[in-house]
Amino acid sequence: MMAQLQQYLGENLDTSSLNQPTQQPQANREPIKHLLIGSPKAVTSTIHYLQLTLLALKRRSR
Repeated sequence: MMAQLQQYLGENLDTSSLNQPTQQPQANREPIKHLLIGSPKAVTSTIHYLQLTLLALKRRSR
């Protein structure tokens, strides 16, 4: 997986920080579960879509 990440991002990527344990999450915040890479528009659109999907699922379960 790391080789694929380096191939995708280029050879000058410093991946040393990716192998280190993450810091403790702040109060009332969940740790990151997914990494979304793309243009700002694509990232924003995807987050918005996921938020709407989650809201629809919550309404359906009532």
